[in-house]
Amino acid sequence: MASSTKDVLDLRRAGTRQWVMKVPRFLMDHLTEQAKAGPNASLGTVIKSSGAASSSNGAASKAPALRGGSAGQSYTLTLPDDGNLPNNLPREYELRFTEPPPATYILSRTQGAPAHEGRVDGRGEIRPKDTQAYRNLIKERGELAGIRKAVETIEDDREIKKRALNHRAARLEEKAEKEKKVDQRQQKATLRGNKAKLSQSDLKIAIKTLFAGKEYVPRQEMLHLGSNQAISAALEELCDKVTTKGDPHYGDYKLKDAFRTG
Repeated sequence: MASSTKDVLDLRRAGTRQWVMKVPRFLMDHLTEQAKAGPNASLGTVIKSSGAASSSNGAASKAPALRGGSAGQSYTLTLPDDGNLPNNLPREYELRFTEPPPATYILSRTQGAPAHEGRVDGRGEIRPKDTQAYRNLIKERGELAGIRKAVETIEDDREIKKRALNHRAARLEEKAEKEKKVDQRQQKATLRGNKAKLSQSDLKIAIKTLFAGKEYVPRQEMLHLGSNQAISAALEELCDKVTTKGDPHYGDYKLKDAFRTG
């Protein structure tokens, strides 16, 4: 099916030679504003500079021949002084070129239809010349950046202080938890120190007493009678430990038959 007229690529300007340039943001904003005046608006003048641009080793640069110019030719963009130029915007810019990829074309879409703008004859960037106007612009932009940085620093400082307060609260909570654990250990130590210091014979009698009316007694019920070492020694002599897994009294102690009374 044939494409409609609006979808046909316009190749009538296929031979038009175009430059593709990287432009500083502040310059692009100015050119975009000036272009609103219409197709006849004067955006600037590009002229060849006198003498070929040379690289640092003295050899001619590899700039392509542009619109009849020779390789190594430098160019200068000068903005029109028509009263619309901002005071802080430099007028002169240097055009630097590199070799474009072969058979590179510019395509665009105009009023919903694809259009062909031409073949890329030069690719490069536009850089402001080192003039007083450019230095003033850099200074102004640096001052604005410094102001923004100061504002961001203030905001960051608030956030830092907020995090510091939260960190302090966390530290206080951690400290309180540690103090609580210390108190618990001290209380346990106090309880252990307050245990009745029974002789080994009295300890045996006290253990036997726990079995009055009981066949099995867990070790936890004996801990208040003395130290673990003394209790273990008494249990070794008096009791048998239930070691059968699955038994409901697994781990408990039972008096040996020799120490049971009727």
